[in-house]
Amino acid sequence: MNGVRVVAGRRWGVPLRAALAAGPQGTVPWMQRHTQLLKVAAGGSVGALDVAGSTCVLKFYPAPTPLARLRMHLRCSRAQRAFRAGRALAARGLPVARPLSCLRVPEGELVLSAALPAGRTLDVLWAAAPGSPEAARMLAGAGASLAALHAQGYRHGDCKWSNLLWDGDTCFLLDLDATGRRRLRPRCERARDVARFTVNAEEVGVDAAGYEVFLDSYLRAGGGRRERLLADLQPALARLRGRHLARYGTRARPLA
Repeated sequence: MNGVRVVAGRRWGVPLRAALAAGPQGTVPWMQRHTQLLKVAAGGSVGALDVAGSTCVLKFYPAPTPLARLRMHLRCSRAQRAFRAGRALAARGLPVARPLSCLRVPEGELVLSAALPAGRTLDVLWAAAPGSPEAARMLAGAGASLAALHAQGYRHGDCKWSNLLWDGDTCFLLDLDATGRRRLRPRCERARDVARFTVNAEEVGVDAAGYEVFLDSYLRAGGGRRERLLADLQPALARLRGRHLARYGTRARPLA
């Protein structure tokens, strides 16, 4: 593949660039041939592959518009934000995939990360065994991981269940391109993350007891008063519920 440049992480980026040169041309065709595809979506494909003897995960962030390409050059693209956030969080010992390299390709950018332990995202796990003991452990793990992120002064920015992976012991945070420091209104930013998680919990049918498992774990790990957190959640919950009602035409039973 022509026109590939290592943006960050040369140790891993150079061997990946060499592998990309083998062809075929085009990032998606290359991933289809050389990776085990884990996700294919308009917003970016994800595949597992071996680089320099290690199993890694490669995510493609397409840049189809002039604005998206400008953001790449200004170093504020989705891929570069995800790379920087992942590096910062991994250095603090938070449960994320450690980014190894970021490369620019003709159609956008790639982020190569260390592979996470085998697991399933929360939405998939819940659908397979709703209300099970493992699901309860998953909810507690999600509360602990989200509290740890907030305790370090970060927000996730898109804390839906498909962005949380449970390996049976730890809840890992995925898709970090909206992740950053909580700066202007930290309580509101924390509440938006918890609200996003809550709305997903309502949609998949988590009951009040299961939600309390998550909430208790979050407050135990991160501190704070339950009443204040629930009050902080209400504006974000109202917006998210209204948006989902307009989009999907369904209203779930509220948990908070």
